[in-house]
Amino acid sequence: MLLERLGGLDPDVVTAAGLAHDLGHPPFGHIAEEELNGCLLKAKERDGFEGNAQSFRIVTKLEVRQTGTAKTGPLGLDLTRASLNAMLKYPWLRPAKKRSGDAHPKFGAYRSELNQFRFARDGARGRRRCLEAQIMDWADDITYAVHDLEDFYRSGMIPLDRLAHSERAVEDFLKRMFDRKGNKIPRAEHQEYTNAAQRLFKFSPVSEPYNGSRGQKAALRQLATRMIRISVTGTSINKEGLFVNKRTRRDIAILKELTWQFVILDSRMAAQQEGKRRVIRRLFEILGNAASSRKTWKMFPRPFQEQLEYNEGSPARITSDFIASLGEQRAVELYSDVSGFSLKPMITGLPL
Repeated sequence: MLLERLGGLDPDVVTAAGLAHDLGHPPFGHIAEEELNGCLLKAKERDGFEGNAQSFRIVTKLEVRQTGTAKTGPLGLDLTRASLNAMLKYPWLRPAKKRSGDAHPKFGAYRSELNQFRFARDGARGRRRCLEAQIMDWADDITYAVHDLEDFYRSGMIPLDRLAHSERAVEDFLKRMFDRKGNKIPRAEHQEYTNAAQRLFKFSPVSEPYNGSRGQKAALRQLATRMIRISVTGTSINKEGLFVNKRTRRDIAILKELTWQFVILDSRMAAQQEGKRRVIRRLFEILGNAASSRKTWKMFPRPFQEQLEYNEGSPARITSDFIASLGEQRAVELYSDVSGFSLKPMITGLPL
C-alpha cells in the first residue's frame, strides 16, 4: 500500500504539527528572527536564532507538562515521536557552513535539543521529511497565501481591484516578480505564470476597493474559498510523497507574491520595520545584560529566572527565549519600560 511505503499518515499528527510549528516565531515575525539571529551570533551562540528551531525548543523543553527536577529542568510537552517529526519542516541542524547568499539558513533544531531531535528522527531516512510534515508545510503555504491576501486587501494594501481591471498593473506586477525571483522562475515558464495571473485577477469576484459592504465580504470569501479548493484538489500523494501540480503551485506563488510586493517590500513600511528592529536589538541588549547577573534576574518572569538558575542555556539564549515569547504589543510596552519612555510617578494627584 502506498501510504505504508511512505511511513503512514495520521491526520491527528498533521493537526498537532500545524498547531505547533509556528510557536517559535517572535514578535514582528521574520524581522525579529533576523535581529535575534544576529544578536545571538555576536554573543557566540553558534546556532543563532531560527523560528522553526525555536518551535521545537518550546515543545521539547520550555513549555511545561511535567516539572522534572532541578537537574533535568522542564520536560516539555511530552509529545510523541510522530508529532515531533511532523513539526520538522527542515529536519536538520544548522549547517556548519552557510551557502552563498544564505544569510539566515533554515533548520529544524538547535544543538541544545540534539537528543530530542534524534528521538524525533529515529528511523527517518536522511533529510527526507515525513508525509505529515510535507502536508503541514503545504497547508502553511496555502494559509499564508490566501488569508494574508484577505487581510491586506481589507486594509487597502493589496489592490485586487486594480489588478482585476488593469492589464498594465498585472504586467508590472509580473515583471517585478520575475526580477525578484530571478532564476527561481525559468524564463521558459514566464508565459505560464502570466496566464495564471491573468486568469486569477481577471475572473476575481473582487472588483473594487474594500469598503466593508456585505457584497464585498461575500466576494472576498468566494475568492478565498475558490483558491483553497483549487489548492486542495491540485494536491495528491504519489510514491515520492505529497504531490502538488504545477498549476496549483503557480497560483499559490502568485498569491504569496502579492504580499511580498505590496506589503513586505512597500517603502512605506521601511520606517516601521526599522523601528521593530530597534525594539528587538534594545531589548536583547538590556535583558542580555540583566541575564548575566543574578541581581537583575528579577527583570525576567519567574519561569525564565528558573531557566537561568538551573543553567538551562546561556544568558543570551534564555534572553532570546524570553523575547521570542512576547506578543508584539507586549514587546513594544517592555521596550518603552526598559528605555525609560513610560516612566511616571508612582503616586500622582495628591494635594499639596
